[in-house]
Amino acid sequence: MAREHSAALVGEPQHDQWHPDGRFGQYSLLMDPAVVWQQQAGPFTGGGDPSFDLLTSAARLGIPMAPFPFTAAGHVIHRGRGSLAAVYAAGDRFHPFYEGAAGHHAPHFAGVPGADQRYHALLHEFRKQTGPLTGATLAAACRRAPGHE
Repeated sequence: MAREHSAALVGEPQHDQWHPDGRFGQYSLLMDPAVVWQQQAGPFTGGGDPSFDLLTSAARLGIPMAPFPFTAAGHVIHRGRGSLAAVYAAGDRFHPFYEGAAGHHAPHFAGVPGADQRYHALLHEFRKQTGPLTGATLAAACRRAPGHE
């Protein structure tokens, strides 16, 4: 899908009651920096929401976008606390967030029941299709929908 539309932004579509035209989850955004990093298209304006600012400026400039195929058939809840998990796993006790990470590094999946199982099933399918993760295997996986060879 991304290649068919020459998409420079690929991500997980999200419902947003304040922006009915839709948006992508910032945590899922893949982008082509050669196209997206332009002076007129920027994720960082004076405050606000960086992912939404990027999407609206990209739409205004006609930068193509496409949904990420692995999430197009369903909805994945944000895992949460990935940064804290990485800080804790590194064991860097001098990191300013280590103490907080020690007790708060487990994913929360926004408290949605069953979201952890859905996440692990999605990750299993993704790894099955990509094999060892490289730029080439990621690009190939993005061109396929889950369950289709």
